[in-house]
Amino acid sequence: MTPTRATERGCAPLHPPTSGNWVFYIRSDDSSILYFNPTGPNAAGKVIIQEETGCCNAFAGHTTAPQALVAGQGYYIEMLYKEGTGGDYGFTAARLFGQPAPTSDTADPIPGSMMVLAPRPAASVVR
Repeated sequence: MTPTRATERGCAPLHPPTSGNWVFYIRSDDSSILYFNPTGPNAAGKVIIQEETGCCNAFAGHTTAPQALVAGQGYYIEMLYKEGTGGDYGFTAARLFGQPAPTSDTADPIPGSMMVLAPRPAASVVR
């Protein structure tokens, strides 16, 4: 993926609520890459699990192989998407294997409840 104008990146630890085989989906304008670490929350183990080389295809067109995940365990997930011209967006969705593919950009991406960020340290004030 060679950026022509800008590349956006989103990453966070994913914590599935249910153990099982999870399938990930991507949708973007323009191209995008989805990285995932199937062994834990560190970026060092990430691998490419899906890529959209064009623009604006449906979630169902960019489906990953099922990933065996354990409920509550953290997994690193990262999406990069490129902006060429016009609109720009990148969406990632997840479903347990066998569930219908997502159909809506706004209702179907991975919910925030699955993307658990570490708490920030308390700020200190120096006077």
